Amino acid sequence: MPEMDKRMEINELQDAIYEQSLVFLALKTRPGCEAKLAETRERIIRIYHRIQTLA
Repeated sequence: MPEMDKRMEINELQDAIYEQSLVFLALKTRPGCEAKLAETRERIIRIYHRIQTLA
């Protein structure tokens, strides 16, 4: 993968982590959203691992 494409994908993934973090924080303030909170947390972890493999 060319370096520029890799950098662009990493930037997009970082944006996705930011967006999912906002969702996570919003869900954390709501009672009864434990399942969605866990899903969001797992999504953030998967995105983070993808960034690690690209870096």
